[in-house]
Amino acid sequence: MIEQYYDVEIGYNGAAGAGGDAAANFPIDATNASWFVKTFFKGLVETDSTSGYVRLRGANSSIVLTRADRKEPDYDSLELPTPKTK
Repeated sequence: MIEQYYDVEIGYNGAAGAGGDAAANFPIDATNASWFVKTFFKGLVETDSTSGYVRLRGANSSIVLTRADRKEPDYDSLELPTPKTK
């Protein structure tokens, strides 16, 4: 059972600043969140995708990480919000 978790939304960035289009939503165990984010973006790089995003919704805030202009997020400075608890 997941005790601390994030709600994850993944998708691709819209054209000309029109926002993003969600492809999937699901909960993820808080201990796996950083690994998931890095793996998601590494997958975008390997498939030569030009854009994509991950939104992690925590207890009181969220963070959105994007791949734009073929650049990945800075994983070393990644500060995740406080996770939700069940």
